[in-house]
Amino acid sequence: MKEREMHESNPMFQVFVGKTVSRVEYVDDYDEGITLHFTDGSVLTVTERMQAGQLEVGAVVMFTEE
Repeated sequence: MKEREMHESNPMFQVFVGKTVSRVEYVDDYDEGITLHFTDGSVLTVTERMQAGQLEVGAVVMFTEE
């Protein structure tokens, strides 16, 4: 299987691996999209940019000391 080329921000989003989703807000397919809330306070939001087929992804990541 050929390895896919990942976006330069991919390592940042790897911090979500293993986090537990506490709440999902699905508003619509476009303007406000979907937001995942995690038990540690982290948030991941995905929306479509002006119905152009471009995804906008925003993240707030909470880090806890172990």
